[in-house]
Amino acid sequence: MQFWMDTNAYASRTEHSPIKNVQLGCMDVVTSQEHNNFEDTIEGLIFININETEQYPIRYIIQWKQRTYDGSITGENGWITASIESEPIIKVEGMIPIMQYRFMVTAVGPGGRLGGPIMSNWAQTLTIDEKLHVPVGPMMITTQYNNEDGLCALIKWYHSPYQREPSSDISDDRRAMFGNCHYSITILNETSRETVLFTLDNGNGILLSNLQFSTEYSVAIRSISSAMTVNSLLLHQKNMSTAGDTNGILEQKFLTPACNEVFGSGSLECAPEPVKNLEAMVNSNGSVNIKWIPSSEPNTVLVYQLLYQSLTNHYDCDKDSSSIYINAGSTTATIQLHGRTHCEYSIKLINYDLIGREASTEIIIWYRPDIHVFNSNLIYTYPILILMSIISLLKCCICLCCPTTTNNRSIILSGCNKKDTVTIL
Repeated sequence: MQFWMDTNAYASRTEHSPIKNVQLGCMDVVTSQEHNNFEDTIEGLIFININETEQYPIRYIIQWKQRTYDGSITGENGWITASIESEPIIKVEGMIPIMQYRFMVTAVGPGGRLGGPIMSNWAQTLTIDEKLHVPVGPMMITTQYNNEDGLCALIKWYHSPYQREPSSDISDDRRAMFGNCHYSITILNETSRETVLFTLDNGNGILLSNLQFSTEYSVAIRSISSAMTVNSLLLHQKNMSTAGDTNGILEQKFLTPACNEVFGSGSLECAPEPVKNLEAMVNSNGSVNIKWIPSSEPNTVLVYQLLYQSLTNHYDCDKDSSSIYINAGSTTATIQLHGRTHCEYSIKLINYDLIGREASTEIIIWYRPDIHVFNSNLIYTYPILILMSIISLLKCCICLCCPTTTNNRSIILSGCNKKDTVTIL
């Protein structure tokens, strides 16, 4: 009894309380599912924000009062004690539509009351035919990483009146700022789709955990009724009936960071990445100069493997795959191609990390040997061959002329049989 007397006496005093503020954060219409005289009511959530520097309470004493408002305030009652709670989020049920409510919370520690009670602003409840409110944008998405949740994204949006700092008076605009308490969020990427139901807490968003690196996600948030949170069939029917309908949905896309942006380049927490800017220059003699930019530091690379093979189905092209291993600190390599015809080649560079995982990149080149290129050795070969041919031809002509006789009294001087010999016929 003394506690309640003190509470009433110090209702306006807030010194030394660990409670920062008390807010009615959201409201929903609860439709009775029974075929009887039960009326539809309003439920909501009270959020108690605690000063982090103060002693944390172990219990909260919840009190409330109500009044009517139809242009003037009437019928305000005294404080009514509702419950004793252990969590800073309290569900309020059974509120009457179009009534104004105020809540008062007193923090209690092991030694008793902690400071004076803290009161919320007056808030007017919804009408029975109130529609679900569309989540208010813009949606704010922040990605982060921690050991417990992995790669995660904090999704925020405006859903409560205190986030917009409304005026202290009660108006239709103010009532409209009360968002719903229950939501569904759909997370979608190229390979998966998941829908999660959740209820607001005294934060201002929801945390999506264990996301994939370097992946584009689409997030869609929709308000749902309290009935859908206990009946998944109703939610499924709603999703089927509204498939493709973006009305009433707050939606946005975001891209998660790459693994090496979180852990650093070359970390064993990440899969290896292929080298960058792989290039090849083909020379006329068949040699190929290859260069690249490493994707990480040399001390995180075990070795490079260079594979090259002809893609052209021709007997004069290198059909068999060839491979060479390259030191981890290298950024260039040279290979030699063979053949006398045009060939298309695939050059693939694989980099292995310290535990043997691999990443690769590939380029295609053309080897076009110039078969009309003049050989400098022919400068000496051709004259010699021509000279030898002339000498052989002259020798043959002389030999053919030596035994021939055309008529009597012809004198033929010949060097074929004997030197300086004259024959008279």
